Formats: sequence, C-alpha cells, structure tokens
Amino acid sequence: MSTLKTDALGSVDFPQDVLVDGTARLKRVATSSGTAPSYPANGDVWHDTGKDAVKILVAENWYTVTAIKMNLGIGERGVYAGGVGSSATEIIDYITISTPSNATDFGDTTDANWYHTAGLSDGSRGVIGGGSTGRSQITYITIATAGNASSFGSLHSPTRQHAAASNDVRGLFIGGMDTGSGLKNHIQYITIATTGDAADFGDLTTSRRFLAATAGGSRAVTGGGWDSGGRANTMDYVEIATTGNATDFGDLTEVKGYMAAASDGTLGLFAGGNPNSNSPINTIEKITLATPANAVDFADIHTATQYHAAASNGTNAVWGGGTGSSGGSNSTNQLQTNVIATGGNGTDFGNLTDARRQLAGFSGN
Repeated sequence: MSTLKTDALGSVDFPQDVLVDGTARLKRVATSSGTAPSYPANGDVWHDTGKDAVKILVAENWYTVTAIKMNLGIGERGVYAGGVGSSATEIIDYITISTPSNATDFGDTTDANWYHTAGLSDGSRGVIGGGSTGRSQITYITIATAGNASSFGSLHSPTRQHAAASNDVRGLFIGGMDTGSGLKNHIQYITIATTGDAADFGDLTTSRRFLAATAGGSRAVTGGGWDSGGRANTMDYVEIATTGNATDFGDLTEVKGYMAAASDGTLGLFAGGNPNSNSPINTIEKITLATPANAVDFADIHTATQYHAAASNGTNAVWGGGTGSSGGSNSTNQLQTNVIATGGNGTDFGNLTDARRQLAGFSGN
C-alpha cells in the first residue's frame, strides 16, 4: 500500500476523479466562502459569499457567471379568460396543466366584453388586453391567487382580433383590427410587472387579424391570420427585448386564421384554425423558435377547432374552448392536450366551466 502525503507535495491537481478503494470517487465541489479557494484548478466553481456571485476559474482567472432567468410565461396553472358562449362572458377558469380534469372557476374579468381578446403572462401575472368591438382596456390577475381581474392600463391603440406573446419582463399585443374595419400591423408593448399604458413597439411585416403568436424566452413568432387578401400563411418574428419592426420567419404549410399557439421554449406549435374552406381543422404545425424556416406538419389536436386559446407548462399544451362548427357560432367547453416535444395526436383533457370561443389563454406559476 502506498501513502500520498499532500502536505509534502503541496497543491495536487487531479484532472480526473480519484478512485478510493477502487470504487468511490473524490469529486470536485463548489467552494462557498468569502475568500477565493487556496489551491484552485481551472474549471473550479466558487460561490463568492462576500459579493453573492458565482465564479469559475478559467486560465488562472476567476470569471463571474451571469445567470439570465428565461421565464417563458409558462407554468403549471393554465388560465382561460373571457370569450363568447351564448353571450359575452366575464368568466375566468383555471386548470393544473399536468393533471387532466375539468376547469375550476378563478374569478371574473372586469366586464363581459372580453372577447376577440388576447392574453399573456410573465409566469406570475396574467394580462388581458383589447377585445370586443375594439377596446383599449388592459386588465390583469395574479395567477397564483384566484380572484377577479383588476385594471392595468390602456392599449396604445384600441384593438381586437389580435395576438399576444411575452417573456418574463415585456408583453406584446400584436396586429388585429381597430374599432372599425381597419387591419392593423402595429405591435404594442407593456412592462408586465408595472401597471400602465402600452407603448408602440414596431410593425408586423403585413397587417393581419385573427393571427396567433407564441414565444420562446426572447423571441415572439406570429403565424397566419387574415390580411388584405384573405387568410394568410405569413410568419414573422421580433426580439421581445428590443423594439422594432418584425422580420420574415417563413410560411405556414397553408393559409389559415383563428389558430391557437403554444411553446415549450424551443418548439412553437400553431394548432387548429380555419383555412379557406371555412371549416375548422385539427392540424398542428411546428417551428423551431430560434431558427427562421417554414413550418412543418406536427400532429393533430383531438378535435378540429377554431377561435380557441392555449396554455402551456413547457411540456404539454392545452387548447381550451373555441368552436368546431364551420360558421364559428357554436361554442365548446372542451379542453384538449398535446405533448409539445414528441408529437402524437391530442387527447381529451376535460371541460371548461362554460362553453365559449374567442377567449384569452395563458399560464404561470
């Protein structure tokens, strides 16, 4: 048996794990202290408690590691707000996305005119903006705490039939129509944690209404809708943190509007909707959010649907409400779900507390 005396050797750097009795291993661990480790090796991690910083040793120098919170506006609680059933409704419902079941009442919107609206989240606060015949109101809820919505502020321009997307700081309300019949290419933004009015962000590549939008951390991508020539297959994108006009992303596989969209932060899905046949479809198309390209066929939702809303926990998308009729006048209370990463056709999830279409959806903690 040999004995290794480190006090005689000084600092010893083992580039690999050290076997003890042939099986156990001595592992490098992060050091947590107010002063730097005495004998560090490149690749060592040090939690500098004096500065509350995490550092790594590279080429004999300590570098501070910067962690960026990538909150995707996703979480276990899915929320569905407003919409139209037999008439306009103020209902807000919620579900636990990982547990298929019927929805539970959350509270009420500020009135019953939150339809043709759009919703977004920073994971903590859910925000609903615009709707009805072209309103400017914005309201919000705290997703973890059931209750009625409160006033947030006003849109920069009254809007309906639009889309919404967000990261953990900023929310976007995208495209739509004004109080009359004018199509909008505008993008409006808010700081989600701070109540107040929306401001101008930039413009879409084309004016569209009945479009869908989803986001992955820093990027928001829109798909489809109606432009001046009818239904569109257009996709474009913006970087949420930087105001400016949208850039072309690619095309959907066909022209369509009235879709819902969800993401897991990497993949974006555009589900259901209505092509030129004027009948709802069950198709889901997929994009990789970081890579502009045309969408590809992904899977099917459980039931052909349009005018529905979406929520995601990063694993599953749950599509809520909408209508399965060609005329779009009969609302449904269905909830249906798909696994985002792996494909496969959708399954039944449960029911909303009341049948409705043209509602807002989002998720959070």
